[in-house]
Amino acid sequence: MTIPRLYFPEKVEKGERRVLGGENLHYMKSVLRMRNGDRLLLFDGAGCESEALIREFTARSVIVEIVKKEEEKT
Repeated sequence: MTIPRLYFPEKVEKGERRVLGGENLHYMKSVLRMRNGDRLLLFDGAGCESEALIREFTARSVIVEIVKKEEEKT
């Protein structure tokens, strides 16, 4: 199974938790049917990509924890 990759323009660090909402929430929950514990990749468009783990879905957001961060290979 391919790990979904989403654009997230904010700087992140390993161990941080971040909140994704709006279109990302709909896409992850309703289209991809992701669940707590699923992994995804977040990229910032400036050369960094981070692996994240879904920790919680709420009514308006998804909380993810950054578990790995690395520079993209060009």
